[in-house]
Amino acid sequence: MERKDVVKKLITILMELQSEAGDDAEIINESTRPIGGIKCFDSLRGVCATVKCLEEFNIDEEKIVSLFEGKHNEIPCALTVGEVADKILAMIKKE
Repeated sequence: MERKDVVKKLITILMELQSEAGDDAEIINESTRPIGGIKCFDSLRGVCATVKCLEEFNIDEEKIVSLFEGKHNEIPCALTVGEVADKILAMIKKE
């Protein structure tokens, strides 16, 4: 699977979650940080989005709580859509 396809599917998942929650649609792109960058995207929605991503990309990873949180220089931070896509691709290649 190509990175651009993962980014596209990830954006679709995020937009579906917005719609399901009754939130207004926001523009989401590769540099969007869902946590803090999308209205009402909190840790619970991050877990829901993670579950949908794991299902969508057929990844069997029970230890992942949220794909949308990571670390830069050992400091916890919110990841961009592009960074989440890279994380997903690494997990797909690992399996």
